[in-house]
Amino acid sequence: MSDFHDRERDIAAEGHRAAMFYAKQDRASEKRASLSLGDALPARMKEIREVYIPAYRECGAAGSFAIAMMNDALTRAERALAAGDLTKMISVYQELMEFKI
Repeated sequence: MSDFHDRERDIAAEGHRAAMFYAKQDRASEKRASLSLGDALPARMKEIREVYIPAYRECGAAGSFAIAMMNDALTRAERALAAGDLTKMISVYQELMEFKI
């Protein structure tokens, strides 16, 4: 009988953890959705520089091509922001969003 209750409690705890995870994801996507492109693009650029590039650097030579692609996209993002070119900002933002760890 106790094994059944232990398993039931474990399932409930797992369900609670999953619900909390998805609630956190929903809040994060709501926050991203409320950002303007002028806020979202620099935030994504910062994330690429501080999180993605160091992660790929840890891969050694295998990550160097991805780092080069990220650096190229970051350069184009900086130029688009400086020029105020909305079309290029949207394009490069979408490109930056495609990078994964």
